[in-house]
Amino acid sequence: MASSATRIFLASVFVFALTFGGSLGSSYAQTLTRSQRIEMRAIKRSIDKAEKAFVGGEFDDSGKSIKDAMTKLQKMMGELNKADNADLKKQFSRIKKAHELLTAKGQSLPAMFELKPGKSAAEPDTPETDGISFVKQVAPILNSKCGRCHVGRTSGGFSLANYETLMRGPTAGKVIFEKKPDDSRLIEVIEEGDMPRGGLTVSEAELKTLKTWIAEGAKFDGDNPTQNLARLVGGNDAPRRERIEVKIADKKSKVSFSSEIAPMISERCSGCHLNTQRVRGGLNLANFRGLLRGGDSGNIIKPGDGKGSLLVQRLKGEGGGQRMPAGSPPIDKELIDKIITWIDEGAPYDGGDTEAAVGRLAALAKARNSTHDELAAERKKIAERNWKMVMSGSDFESVETDNFLLLGEFDKETLTEFGKLAEDHAKKITPILKMDRGDQFIKGRMTVFLFKRRYDYSEFGKMVERRELPRGFKGHWGYTTIDGYAAILVGRNDSSETVSPTLAQQIAAVAMASAGTDVPKWFSDGVGFWASAKIHARDEVVKEWRTDSVKYAESMQRTDDFIRGVLPDDQAALVSFYFVDLLNKSASRIGKLMSGLKKGEAFETAFEQAWGRKPSDMLNQAAGRGNQGNGKRKNRRKK
Repeated sequence: MASSATRIFLASVFVFALTFGGSLGSSYAQTLTRSQRIEMRAIKRSIDKAEKAFVGGEFDDSGKSIKDAMTKLQKMMGELNKADNADLKKQFSRIKKAHELLTAKGQSLPAMFELKPGKSAAEPDTPETDGISFVKQVAPILNSKCGRCHVGRTSGGFSLANYETLMRGPTAGKVIFEKKPDDSRLIEVIEEGDMPRGGLTVSEAELKTLKTWIAEGAKFDGDNPTQNLARLVGGNDAPRRERIEVKIADKKSKVSFSSEIAPMISERCSGCHLNTQRVRGGLNLANFRGLLRGGDSGNIIKPGDGKGSLLVQRLKGEGGGQRMPAGSPPIDKELIDKIITWIDEGAPYDGGDTEAAVGRLAALAKARNSTHDELAAERKKIAERNWKMVMSGSDFESVETDNFLLLGEFDKETLTEFGKLAEDHAKKITPILKMDRGDQFIKGRMTVFLFKRRYDYSEFGKMVERRELPRGFKGHWGYTTIDGYAAILVGRNDSSETVSPTLAQQIAAVAMASAGTDVPKWFSDGVGFWASAKIHARDEVVKEWRTDSVKYAESMQRTDDFIRGVLPDDQAALVSFYFVDLLNKSASRIGKLMSGLKKGEAFETAFEQAWGRKPSDMLNQAAGRGNQGNGKRKNRRKK
């Protein structure tokens, strides 16, 4: 290991080399596809890891990360037809400088390559083809990836019912411009990742097919341009799919979809009918709606007729079709019998939102059916796995209290101090949120990650949550039922006392999120700040929160800007505080809300019973009060 003085010197040299080494060349000229942008972020993370390892004197680990970055960048170069992408050139320059530094340290690395794209700029970025067929190639893509919302329905005012309506476009304007794929809105929303939704994705090969078809003139090669797209793909003999209405489960239901069937679908059907870029047979089992809809073979369940349902026949290998899941061990007879019983009962649903991912339903059911200790053990495994992923090669200590698991690079004495503070906050938050004192504060305990360095805290956001954390964040939380945690940055000059408001804020937010299955994040965020402000009413940090919350709320153009993602996450969270503070002038309201959630009511239902109006109406009302107050203050200043 290098001495501290040597490490500081190497850090300054390495950071300078990686940050400023090399020229960026020309401005951004070639736009990356969505998958390439994801790969570029992975390259950056590999270089960042190399930097961190180099600073710590771990040259072997640094070399491995740079090799990984080199491999990924070379692959990307082979996919691009130009080298004048600023980000590409910047990362190439970083790798080149790192290569020089590591080679000087005796690391054995592959020879440094040159920045040469796989194709020349003059070469067309289209495959050699006799022409893309709308009927055989384009229509199947549109039907399988967009059919649910835009073939059978006209979601967002846009219809893909047939070729003619596709080319005409919605009232807002055309979505396809012949011979101009880059100007076509259809391509734009796919490349931006905005469409398709519901867990579906368009692969790079499929996107290329669509772009080439448009570049060739977006021609129709069928007999009837007004023929329904689904019928065009399936032909006149395509199985007919009946619309199946959702039946809500009641106390008489013998089989639970979320507890007994969703876990099987999530585990045994993944890779073919969910969690894949292209589902097989047009059958998308990502959620309950997809199960009811069926696939290319028609409906797979017949409510009231379990044994006659295609799903059961495929699972048993009967009816002339291939047994499912293909290439895997068969489903246990006991579970198949439960599926038959469930369908015989009318296929009742007990998972709330029918668009909810089956994986989430399975996780919710597992958490619900687990004991406090079982869930705590599961969360501990998740916490340790996440820590090792972010802080690979770094030792950590952990301390467990009645309601919390604390992890960090601190000694046990420091973690114990934070653990006592967390337990103290839990005791104070319980009456503030009108929680049932007889229950565990949070079932399965809550994990608290404590980081010494902002770099490591930021890496947690990148590696675990796949996002960039705002620079203003000193702590944030996450809750997915199967996991609940807070990640907090403890600065060099911070103590448990200075971190106390942030810790209380995170604990209260997770407590609120865990009170129901559909509590919106904005409300949990606001409650977290609100509860912490009650505990630390005179703290300077809380005073800053209040000042900033008003400032950011007044900056919004629309009342729901902070919910729609218009504001940065740190500002949106403080606006949530502003609204929740206005909503909770009467302490009894939060008690009524918590009572409704405990009974299993949906958040909006429980909210309306507590406040007498829907959340959206209350937000508008709260915003009006705030604006009136602001106006009075301004008038006073004028006088």
